[in-house]
Amino acid sequence: MIKLNQIGSLSETIAAVQLCHSHGWGAFIFHRSGETVDSFIVDMTVGLRADHLKTGASYRGERIEKYNQLMCIEDALGTAAQFAGKRAFAHL
Repeated sequence: MIKLNQIGSLSETIAAVQLCHSHGWGAFIFHRSGETVDSFIVDMTVGLRADHLKTGASYRGERIEKYNQLMCIEDALGTAAQFAGKRAFAHL
């Protein structure tokens, strides 16, 4: 579980996700309470190939913005976009 506001720097966040991957662990990126409409967390989650993003239900503007960004990334990736589905939980 990686909370961006608690881990420290961006470099430390990247290192933590890489450490998870090197041990075959999933990397769960969590939003923080009081989140803004900034969607950087989505770009970072996809860019780091993190396994999960917890951003909450899509009923508030700051959360809807994040889901919209995920859909934009999916459109941009086209057929290269991958949905993990049940594979995301294969290690459980």
